Amino acid sequence: MIIKKLIIDKDSKSILPNGNVIKSILPNGKKAIILKEVITLVIAALCLIILFYLAFQLYGMLIKKSGLDQAKANLDQISRIINKLEDGGSGNFLVVSPKDWFLAVYNKNSASPVSCSNKVCLCFCPEMNAQSCNDEGVCNSFEFSQVSGYSFEISEFFELQFIRNKDTLNIDYKRSEDKR
Repeated sequence: MIIKKLIIDKDSKSILPNGNVIKSILPNGKKAIILKEVITLVIAALCLIILFYLAFQLYGMLIKKSGLDQAKANLDQISRIINKLEDGGSGNFLVVSPKDWFLAVYNKNSASPVSCSNKVCLCFCPEMNAQSCNDEGVCNSFEFSQVSGYSFEISEFFELQFIRNKDTLNIDYKRSEDKR
């Protein structure tokens, strides 16, 4: 049985199985510093990769979000604005999506979607009819006696203005400049 000797040179800390000694390229103690810097760079690179991955996923979620998800998010924001209005107060909202959907306005006792329950109601729907709102849209009802405003198709940027006058909600809209 042949056993190879390992020789350790105390000055250079180099080991070779054949007994030869390698002189260290770096002075003593510098190997630890370089190893520490390499580990730091590897960790930084991994963090950047993770950061880019998360940014890409977030971008994908925002761009590929379905029309219904966009409609729900918009209606939630609009509802918060309307519910915070005090008598005589007003609030604005920029509608940019879902493109080619409709923002429908329904009064009490009108041919409204089932989810409106005979109340003043705002809906985002893929088509301009109550059945489309029932099947594929999203609606939110409000405790107003009447709403004045018109339904419209979201084909470009619209700025909505909500004005509360006692128990009435007025909705006005205008085409808006591209505010992205």
